[in-house]
Amino acid sequence: PEDYSSMVLSVRPGMNKSMKSVIERLVEMQYERNDIEFTRGKFRVKGDVIDIFPAASSEELIRLEFFGDAVLKLAVSKKLLIKYKDLHEGDLTKIRAILVSDATLFKIVEKLGINKLIIMGKNADKTGGRKLQSINACTFEALLGAFYLDGSEKEIYEFLDNVFEENITDVKEHFAVYNAKEVLQEYTQAQDGTQPVYKLIETKGPDHAPVFVMNVIFQNRILATAEGKSKKAAEQKCAYEACVKLGVINE
Repeated sequence: PEDYSSMVLSVRPGMNKSMKSVIERLVEMQYERNDIEFTRGKFRVKGDVIDIFPAASSEELIRLEFFGDAVLKLAVSKKLLIKYKDLHEGDLTKIRAILVSDATLFKIVEKLGINKLIIMGKNADKTGGRKLQSINACTFEALLGAFYLDGSEKEIYEFLDNVFEENITDVKEHFAVYNAKEVLQEYTQAQDGTQPVYKLIETKGPDHAPVFVMNVIFQNRILATAEGKSKKAAEQKCAYEACVKLGVINE
């Protein structure tokens, strides 16, 4: 939607100190480097609010998001490689995919309070834009990309190392839960060569905060029913409950 393209970040009193220092550093830099020339001179100060990317177009934010995504994956990959020396490449890839997913980034954004700093159109805000995982994840990645382009590689690695520590431990300890869809698929393919089918049976709640109710079906039998704030989340819960019932995963 057009309203989302006007999204910016702002520094406000009382926000998370580490993120505040990151954003304030971006302002101090004034974006004088040629590789981020498109934001030069675009800052405006109003009271105690300093807007970041206020004049950036949707395409410019997407470019920063593109780069920030690469920075994030590199930082997480490095941390996993050092932290888990006994894991094979396949397992490291699966864990990284979970850590850099929109769902995980949304949790981090909420914890840091970045979601409260996103300024968007009134209509977008009213219709739940601030709660969309994709919007929050993209904002986080764009911020990482901008900070890295300043040449602050060391600082951004340290920042991500601290931010992701808790999430990495959680994913490793509960990997079966996060990886339930793949576990269930391996089980069904071993049985008859087919894949489980996920079916949306109901969408409830307000338009700005829908709740999706899903079934997972195998051999014409409903294995489990679950709900989530996104279809993916509901499918994941369905898969986990199905795996527990089938004895594939120990609860």
